[in-house]
Formats: sequence, C-alpha cells, structure tokens
Amino acid sequence: VEGDAFVGRESEIRTIKERLLGREFGNVSIIGIPKIGKSSLMQRSLLTNVEQLWEDNRTVVVWYTMKRPIEENIRIERRTVFIRLVDEVYHALKRHKEYELIDLLKEYYDIVKEQDVVWSEFEQNILYFFEEIVYAKIRVIYCIDEFDYSKDFLGESEYELLREISYRNSNKIAIVTTSRRSIYDIEHYSGGGSNFFSTFENVYLKPFGKEEHDKQCSLASSINSDDITQLYSNFGGHPYLSALALKNFVGGKKMDECLSAINQEVLKYYADLFYVMGKD
Repeated sequence: VEGDAFVGRESEIRTIKERLLGREFGNVSIIGIPKIGKSSLMQRSLLTNVEQLWEDNRTVVVWYTMKRPIEENIRIERRTVFIRLVDEVYHALKRHKEYELIDLLKEYYDIVKEQDVVWSEFEQNILYFFEEIVYAKIRVIYCIDEFDYSKDFLGESEYELLREISYRNSNKIAIVTTSRRSIYDIEHYSGGGSNFFSTFENVYLKPFGKEEHDKQCSLASSINSDDITQLYSNFGGHPYLSALALKNFVGGKKMDECLSAINQEVLKYYADLFYVMGKD
C-alpha cells in the first residue's frame, strides 16, 4: 500500500525512524499476522525515501525478500542474503559516485563474490567490507522482508554473522525485518545457539484502532458514520479485510451488500491464516 492509500501507523513509523535515524541506530523487527501491513510499513518508513536518506544522512537502504518459489528456496545458497547486501551497497555507492571508497572495497567485494571461497574467508571479508563503510561515515539499512523463510536455509553461522555486522560498532549496519513470528522463534527453529534476536527492537503490528480505521474509510467518498461503524464491528480494524469491503463500496454497493460480496474472500483469508499459524 503506497502513496495516499497508506494511512495511520504514525506511532510505529516514529519508533522505526527514532531507532534507525537517531544516535541509537539498531535493528528493528516488524511482527504481525499476514496482510496486517508489515511490508507496507517498511516501504513507507524507509524505501520511499531512499534518495532523501542518502542526501540527508549518507544512508544506503537495501531491500531483499526471503520469500521464494519452493523450488528456488530448496536450492538457495546460505550466502545469498549477504551477497545480495554487498552487491546492492556496492552499486549504490557507484551510483552516488563514491569512487574512492569503491576502490577500497573492490578487493573485499571480489572475494565475497567468489563461489568457492571458504566460509571463514567469506565472513572476514564481509566484516572488512563494512568496516570501510563505517569508517567513511556511511550508514547501511538492510530491509529483509518475509524473514520467517530464513529458517528454511539459514543456520547458526549465518545468524551469527548477521548479528556481528549489526552489533559491532566497527562494522555496524542496521537490519529491519518483517515476519509473522519473533526473531527468537525463527532463529531457534534452526536449533542453534545464536542470540541474533537480542539485537532487535520489536514493533508489533496490530489491526487499526478506531481512529486509523476512520482514516482508511475516509478514502472512500460518500461513506457515512454508520457504514464506518458497521465495517469496524465486522473486521475489527483489519486493514486488508476492510479494504476488500471498501473496494466494493466505491463500486456503488451498500455496506451490507459489500460484506456479503466478499464473504468467501474473508473465509479464505482466515483459512490461509490458520494454515500459516499451524505451519509455524
């Protein structure tokens, strides 16, 4: 959800920006059930302001999603999450004409990209890469969407490296994740002993409160207070389910008709939700 269609979440946006753009500069985990607006919040808080963040704070923002087709998930390399990060940062610095820094990073970048490099060398050159970036007073924010899927291919070594590059001041970046479950639950699913989870500030995303729900409904012209109240009593401020009804309402239907029209979609959403929760 982008642009004028995005409403509310002022408190959560403030928390994310205070954590990432202030002196604290640490990891943030956005947690909530499916379709509650986690990815939209990440987008609104950071990804829509990529160029401005560079101009104002010399901050590079990188995005990656761990959700992949099943076949791709099976064969995905454990190092992919790091290679994608290094790739995106390297090319962002090129785009901003940081040529002197690029020259310093090239040796580390080339080693990280080697397919047959051993893990210890791969890990060390990741650390060297970000030490140079920190020394140049550049911040990196790594947005990782759908972090639940990390349990399918990351192990203790990878979680520990993520922790190290987002914890040690000498090579510190900030990691922002979206997930259904807490990082603690996801990380310990792998059975390892890493405590990557302890570096995060958690933002738990709930359905809209009444005020935010009213703002969402106001996007639909000609809606009255009775319709708004009826919608809230049916869906409790769930932004996705409310949006389904409002889409029909804008098409000229009465609210009762809208709720009836989307009944099967609502039931499917809950069937999918229970499936995901059972799987988790």
